[in-house]
Amino acid sequence: MTIYKVQLAAKPVHDIDESDLITLAEAARLRGVRVQIITGMLNSGTLPWLQRANVVDAGATRFTLRSAVEALPARRERGTK
Repeated sequence: MTIYKVQLAAKPVHDIDESDLITLAEAARLRGVRVQIITGMLNSGTLPWLQRANVVDAGATRFTLRSAVEALPARRERGTK
């Protein structure tokens, strides 16, 4: 078995509409889920993870895109198949 180490690499993005940026809390409200679910989506790459330049501390505010959250498939209600 081959094991790979995966690392995130920050790179500048210049073509983001700032009005499309939302916090994880806003994304969670929009989606109707807990912030932890949105965090998991960022960690898995399902949603883009954006952060302000020159902010390196672990408590820095992370953002995602409203358009990406709205483009996710409809959520299934708990207990339905």
